[in-house]
Amino acid sequence: MKIYTLGIIILFFIVGCTQNTSTVEILMESENEVRMSGKISPGGENTCPTDGVCSIKIDNYEIIWATGWDNSSSRGEFENNLSIGDKVEVYGKKLNNNRITIYGSESYYIKKINH
Repeated sequence: MKIYTLGIIILFFIVGCTQNTSTVEILMESENEVRMSGKISPGGENTCPTDGVCSIKIDNYEIIWATGWDNSSSRGEFENNLSIGDKVEVYGKKLNNNRITIYGSESYYIKKINH
């Protein structure tokens, strides 16, 4: 009986550790654009490293809101004062490797939502 109980406990542990903990919800997606919501992840809270690409991170998505001194194209709205754990909605242009930008249209945005 002890081995059986231990096996069940290990099984529940394995299942619990492998469950998807993503906060991302895809609200709309096309070939070039995506609208999604999710919580800002640690390590991606409104960073602007020396490469000049300013972004936030939502799970494994990088959301770019500024690129150095680039004023060549229109940019959407960015709501400042965001913190880790804040739930945000993003509408932007899909790039590659889970990168999204709000450059390219004034209708794109990153905004905090209450949920």
